[in-house]
Amino acid sequence: MIAIDQDHQILKARYMAVKRDYGTFSKAAPKHLKPLITNLGFQQTTGAYFLRKRESWEEGFYLQQSGYGSGNFWVEIGLSVPGMDTYWQTDPAEKSFGFIVGDRLGNYTDRFHSETYEAEDLATLQASVELVAQHLQSAKAWFAQFTSLSDIASYYSKRNRGEIAACNTGYLLLLAGKPDEARIKLEYAKSKLQLAIAENAASFKKRKPGKETLSYYELDNHRLKCVEAALRECD
Repeated sequence: MIAIDQDHQILKARYMAVKRDYGTFSKAAPKHLKPLITNLGFQQTTGAYFLRKRESWEEGFYLQQSGYGSGNFWVEIGLSVPGMDTYWQTDPAEKSFGFIVGDRLGNYTDRFHSETYEAEDLATLQASVELVAQHLQSAKAWFAQFTSLSDIASYYSKRNRGEIAACNTGYLLLLAGKPDEARIKLEYAKSKLQLAIAENAASFKKRKPGKETLSYYELDNHRLKCVEAALRECD
């Protein structure tokens, strides 16, 4: 198994070492894409990330190249909600862009049909970028389904489960001005986190925790602290 993994890494490295006639993907793809989507209002932020601001959230997409050297890439579209950082009590230095809801771009009819775009050379990259621009035009309907933070909370809640999902839904509902609905989600998350913390604390009395286990325990304590602070806003 080790030999196979080593061979895989060597093969991957060889693919990644291939020089393409368009230079680096992160520079070439946005350069060719930007002129084709000026009417959509997206602004390039860093690398192959694009955003446009709404009242309480951001709509965006990014181009992600395959790690296996083919040059192929895909496009993730989605929404980010900056206000979530406050509830997660995120250190400003640790904040990073991420979608709270999203989908893989493709040919959009009533849903997305995920698509991988080719970028083996400049000609295929340019053709793929033109296709991406077309798909972004047709993706207006996907973005249009979100007219409020309540819409985002509902969409997210239907597709995610567990205590962390309950935290996120609760925070979204608080931002949407629905504290009573938020309380239900946050109380559930609080009970699950308290249980996990208590179980870990009990196990620590029997066996000294490893570094990874201890980090999860500390993370759960931070999450509980965040939930309890958010619950105080529900009163």
